[in-house]
Amino acid sequence: DENSLNLKREHFRSKCEELEMCRRAIIEMKSHQVRSAISHKERADYVDKIEPGVALITLDWAQKMEPLHAREKQSDYYAKTGISYHIGHALTKIGDDYAEHLSVHIVGPHVPQDGSAVSMITESFLRELKQMKIHTCLIRADNAGCYRNGPLMRSLIEMQGTVGIRIEGFMYSEAQAGKSACDRGSASVKRKARDDVAANRGKVDTKENFFKLLWTGTLLKGVSVHLCTISGVKNISSKIPNITNYSSFTFEPTTIRLRRHRSIGDGILFDFSKLEKCEGNMEITKSG
Repeated sequence: DENSLNLKREHFRSKCEELEMCRRAIIEMKSHQVRSAISHKERADYVDKIEPGVALITLDWAQKMEPLHAREKQSDYYAKTGISYHIGHALTKIGDDYAEHLSVHIVGPHVPQDGSAVSMITESFLRELKQMKIHTCLIRADNAGCYRNGPLMRSLIEMQGTVGIRIEGFMYSEAQAGKSACDRGSASVKRKARDDVAANRGKVDTKENFFKLLWTGTLLKGVSVHLCTISGVKNISSKIPNITNYSSFTFEPTTIRLRRHRSIGDGILFDFSKLEKCEGNMEITKSG
């Protein structure tokens, strides 16, 4: 009858929509895998060409560090506020051998993870690398909004003159594919904190105690730790049109060359004088 026919039509339409959703999901997954492979090759090609004085920098906001105590009441276990910290990883060469350095900036629990904070932390990291005789670098990060924005690009371009390191550009990795160096560093930081708390050598309840724990006892090799206070951050709305379409930014004298991938095509040129730079202040109260 008519009702049965309508039900069959509705069921058929539903299955067609489901198949279309699956088809799109498969195409998106294949696209992600291709982009990941290209991104990995771009990184590998740059690493192969690294020489002394040149560094590949990877940036990432680590997952917040939850407060830790050797012993705590059940009531203190809930509603914890995590402590934000940022990881910067540099890969370079000393002689013929590869060398790594990790920089940890602990900023506290209530600091927004935005482009202004990234700009100030990156400048601090670059000044640190300058002391290690780094003169050229390429920066890499994931697709988080704090890294993919116009004001950060303008700040990095101007930073070259004040810090004395030439930044070749900024390269973005695919989601969950490209920041493993920072993830390894973050895991080492948390492992040391948890081990020291378990041994009753300290606690992680404030950013000051977190810093103290990382800079006492058996230290992590090739790691510098900074305790920071960030203030005066302003929201800058300056934008690069269709910025999410590009994963490679090359800094040139008066323009930024935007490409979907670093090694493919000529890209398009964008006049960076149209951008405003990030604003804010960061005070490093302790370093180790």
